[in-house]
Amino acid sequence: MKIALLNDKLDAGGAEKVLVNMANMLHSNGIDVSVVLFLGASVLDSLINPAIPIHYLHRKGRFDVKAMFALKRVVKDFEIVHVHSRYNLRYYFVAKTIAGIHKPKVVFHEHIPILSVSYFTKLCLQKSDAYIAVMKSMTQWAKDTLQLKPAKVFYLPNIINAPIDSIARQAVGHKIIMVGNIWHFKNQLFAVDLINALPQDYTLDIYGSKNDKDYYGKLMDKIIESGLQNRVKIVEGISDIYAVLGNYNFAIHTSPHETGPLVLLEYMHAGLPFLTFKTGDVIANIEEKMPEVIVDSFDINSWKNAIEQFMMDANRRMMLRIKMNSIIEEKYAEKNYYQQLNQIYSIINLN
Repeated sequence: MKIALLNDKLDAGGAEKVLVNMANMLHSNGIDVSVVLFLGASVLDSLINPAIPIHYLHRKGRFDVKAMFALKRVVKDFEIVHVHSRYNLRYYFVAKTIAGIHKPKVVFHEHIPILSVSYFTKLCLQKSDAYIAVMKSMTQWAKDTLQLKPAKVFYLPNIINAPIDSIARQAVGHKIIMVGNIWHFKNQLFAVDLINALPQDYTLDIYGSKNDKDYYGKLMDKIIESGLQNRVKIVEGISDIYAVLGNYNFAIHTSPHETGPLVLLEYMHAGLPFLTFKTGDVIANIEEKMPEVIVDSFDINSWKNAIEQFMMDANRRMMLRIKMNSIIEEKYAEKNYYQQLNQIYSIINLN
């Protein structure tokens, strides 16, 4: 079976990390997999196994016919193209029509919990051979709103490829990390207010790209207005988040709308205590064993008190790490993920 994983480029982000993990996992299980990027190289490319071919199309614009025919040449011998993100799916179907791409079956991987779609996006989703959602509720939405046949809709919760070695712990003091590209969906403005409410020795490093320049401007204004330039930093260009997680005592995730979120799995793999808003499918898998990490409101004092309680209680942090290891082993084993993904591919090929 030959699989092509499609995206525009591999900037730092949850969907992009899923593609990287998927490529490496498929390759390690003997699948002939390639990565096709409509644009050029980016920060996460280096995390892909060097034995996996990466095809850069260097598309000049949405209607770059040369890039469309290059795409046709790349995927002509593949059984399946696996597309990540809706805008890439739209581009693929435009290229498919203009360049006359016929052979590969199309798998679409949904990473966002946005329930509104344009007419053309809906048409592309309906013409896809399979719809994979990382959030269970999106599978019902696909059947109800998109009117997809149940046999074409699949639920595949995220996993991650964790480093073999444990994370070396170097952090001292009260150093907090937040991972997520900078846009309003991630709610970094609340995170800044939270740090402002915590004692002066608490610091926050935000790792992510500037996806929304207007929101980034508001974020920087708030940091400056609050006098937090020495306590809040924004860090870009980090491809391997595991390389820095050991530098922190605690993590926060303040997004009000998520599917996974993938970053919580990264925190758990690293054994890093965290606090998160109650959103996404990961919550359903951790709520019973770790209710103490979940906050169901954006009340500053609730977050502040919970963080300070964790920071003051080393035994509580140690017990939390034991729970995190248990959840990872039970819910997020790579072997199970590969079996589910391979089964989806097999079903598609039979139809």
